[in-house]
Amino acid sequence: MTLFEQDQDDVEEEEVLLDSMASQMEMVSRLMQSHPTLSWLFKMVWREETFIFLISLVILGILITRFDKHTRVFGWFNFFHHFHEALPCSSQDSEWSELGSHSAVFSMQGRRPGNEDRAVIKRVEMVEGVDDDEEAVHIWAVMDGHGGEFCVDYATTHLLAGLEKSVQKLKILTSKLDKTEKLKLYEKHFLGASAAILRYLDISDSEYETLKETKSLTEDIADIDAEKNLVEEVKLDDNVTQPLASRMSNQIEDIPSIPEIEIPTPPKFTPRAKKGTERKLLKEKKELSCSDIEITDYIKNGEILYPKLIKEEVNKVDKEMLVEAKKANAIGGTTLILALLDAGQLWVGNVGDSRAVFGHDSGQAVPMSYDHKPCQLKEKKRIQEAGGYVSMNGVWRVMGVLATSRALGDYPLKDKNVVVSDPDVLSFSLKDHRMQFAVLASDGLWDTHTNEEAVYTIKARLDKERLMGAETLAREAFSRGSLDNVTVLVIDLNSFKK
Repeated sequence: MTLFEQDQDDVEEEEVLLDSMASQMEMVSRLMQSHPTLSWLFKMVWREETFIFLISLVILGILITRFDKHTRVFGWFNFFHHFHEALPCSSQDSEWSELGSHSAVFSMQGRRPGNEDRAVIKRVEMVEGVDDDEEAVHIWAVMDGHGGEFCVDYATTHLLAGLEKSVQKLKILTSKLDKTEKLKLYEKHFLGASAAILRYLDISDSEYETLKETKSLTEDIADIDAEKNLVEEVKLDDNVTQPLASRMSNQIEDIPSIPEIEIPTPPKFTPRAKKGTERKLLKEKKELSCSDIEITDYIKNGEILYPKLIKEEVNKVDKEMLVEAKKANAIGGTTLILALLDAGQLWVGNVGDSRAVFGHDSGQAVPMSYDHKPCQLKEKKRIQEAGGYVSMNGVWRVMGVLATSRALGDYPLKDKNVVVSDPDVLSFSLKDHRMQFAVLASDGLWDTHTNEEAVYTIKARLDKERLMGAETLAREAFSRGSLDNVTVLVIDLNSFKK
């Protein structure tokens, strides 16, 4: 068969196929026209207006995709699409809130199988004996866990407790008391003072020994008085106590003493260390000694260096967390956005992609932190210099896994030095920056809201709602289609202004 004949046969087969399809379509059309209901539907659909309506829907979809930057409209459809995922969870398990004296927090599970967000509202009280005019220090924090709840729970428990203890120590050392009172208070509440504290208080060794002797003499006198009072209170009848005491003393005297036998102790076995082990141990000891920073290093000219304190506390807890996480085989981690307020000054520390903004008196939104994303030039350069890479997997991710370039925990990535826990700390003045309120939230909110939208929502509800608008803002993020846990913490800063 020639090539021309083969092409002619193909053309004839196509004509037969088209004729059969046309006849089948004609049969379906007659069937629809013969049935009253189908005939009515056919006439309603097969009209010029129907095509115009479909074309209008396509154009509208293109316009929404082009101009709906914050996915508000598509969030409505995502709400119905993912509505079934939130049904099995009870509101008690998936949502929680807390109301403080100057702040409020609301957290919701959203469309995730569990809630790995945590938030803390803490007031650091001054220890007993410090001047009453010293203001309390306030700490707020929002943590967004990933890959499990171990690391976020560890940070919630240990980071805030360590920071609170350090602040109490610093408040004693920077109080208006004289140096001997400071030393007494410090030793009373924290069981001893280091040589660095004595140097800071300008107390010599001889003065310290004299103070210790005076203290011990005072304690001995107090103990003697307490013993006398106890004897007078529990003194029994002489007729009962004296015979009993005499019998007990006679029994004790009659017992022969047992000679002590000296047991020779075997020589200790010291195994020979492998090559490189001693060098490794010395390196670890050196790193450990370098990490031991005295509490007085956070004081300069009588002022507390809160940025340095926050950075050191975060890195310290992260090192401890990595050790415990490896034992528990917890590969996850957590972000951190933390705010500390003392005497009208606010310090904000950030690790990861949780964010903080404040509302200006004029209504403007001012950022207090900047997200740590792998696609940022500075973060990407650091990751690549450590031997890692950044790749697109839905969003830009470190090693194709983690969507934030800094976090606490995540020991598999920490071992490769591609993820760090170093926080960025910024300081603000409530009065000079004219701060009205602040919003700290996990990225479940910022995936659907801009800074301006969050500030606008809170400003309209700060004094009108029980949770200061935190719940409204979180539920609004959910309705817009946020797929993550959403935690919003609102701080009313007007009440702190002098």
